[in-house]
Amino acid sequence: GMRRGGSSYFAIDITDKSNPIKLWEINDDPAGEFQDIGQTWSLPQIGLIKMGSGSETAVAIFGGGYDDTQDTNVYSTDTVGNAVYMVDLLTGEKVWSAGNNSTEHDLVLDMQHSIPAPPLVIDTNRDGLLDRLYVGDTGGRVWRMDFFNGNSLSTFASGGILATLGGADLGGTPATADLRRFYNQVDLVEDANGETRYFALNIGSGYRAHPLDRAIDEEFYSIRDFKPYTPMPSNDPTYDNPVVRSQLIDITSKPVIPVSSSSPGWRLSMNLSEGEKVLGKSLTINGVVYFSSFAPGGSANSCTAGKGSNRLYDINLTWGRPVIDGEVIAESADYDLSDFATELNFGGIASEVYLMSDTETITNPDGSTKENSVFRVCTSLVCPSDLLVLPPNRTYWTEEGL
Repeated sequence: GMRRGGSSYFAIDITDKSNPIKLWEINDDPAGEFQDIGQTWSLPQIGLIKMGSGSETAVAIFGGGYDDTQDTNVYSTDTVGNAVYMVDLLTGEKVWSAGNNSTEHDLVLDMQHSIPAPPLVIDTNRDGLLDRLYVGDTGGRVWRMDFFNGNSLSTFASGGILATLGGADLGGTPATADLRRFYNQVDLVEDANGETRYFALNIGSGYRAHPLDRAIDEEFYSIRDFKPYTPMPSNDPTYDNPVVRSQLIDITSKPVIPVSSSSPGWRLSMNLSEGEKVLGKSLTINGVVYFSSFAPGGSANSCTAGKGSNRLYDINLTWGRPVIDGEVIAESADYDLSDFATELNFGGIASEVYLMSDTETITNPDGSTKENSVFRVCTSLVCPSDLLVLPPNRTYWTEEGL
């Protein structure tokens, strides 16, 4: 893709690195099949699907892109980018699409906002074929789509709005503070609260097109999909009643309301600094959600950028409580918003969170020492010492009847 550089996708065969070959190009040709493509921000996701009785096909799946009408911080619907595309990986031929333009295979009238975010596409039944997609849009909505491998094109996909957390469903002219947009890929984790299992969809809002914006009340969300393994038709009642912001437990408030097994999820206001926002994907490890934030700050001029501030958050996924030194704060404990985050002492915009391998010296009871492999949670080459994750352990289980 080209981000601000244009509205095209290119596929390059680099098998022979000294002789790269252009496989195909997709663009917004008004006479072509991709008329709804906007600026191509969405990183394509790769996998296999099976359409009808045909053979398995390698595909690339991506959001329709960005409509630069969103650069103006007033509520608007979009005329490009408000679609999702699936193309043959080797030819670029459109295999399936959804959008509110009649040229798309599935007409989705509510898909009114551009989708610059990379979709998250997964295989829920472990048969090697992609069958579920989640993606956010610039209207603050989170979409879910199911793929029915083996079906013909007319019944291959279904879906709808799983959550609406920005201005798209507020009616009239939403306040600027409510114009939350999603530019990041969803971070999905299978979780359980008691005996209730669900997919937790973690995503933060942040005006990526204007990092210095201070007018929008940005938030981080963990939304629960209580039908993680059940394919849903487009007329499923879940889509008629998407999760709205007021239904999510506000873990920023005092006193904190417990996040129960029936809660549709939780939300955290990004208000440690004016204009604080989430500009990267979160990472969830061992039940802890990590993500970085950026807030504009400092004086800027024609020669020097304002420094701004960055933080690294770590929050327990299930209960929405701070995690300090690897331990979840007790429900009865008194804590405030600053307990969720670690201040990072550098300017600019922090990168997405990632893991870096390291070693730690362990002292045995007899006084001897040994080196233990660990991972540190990092952003922009900063790895707070308390954000340490032990390496995964080999796990065994038996299942009755198998």
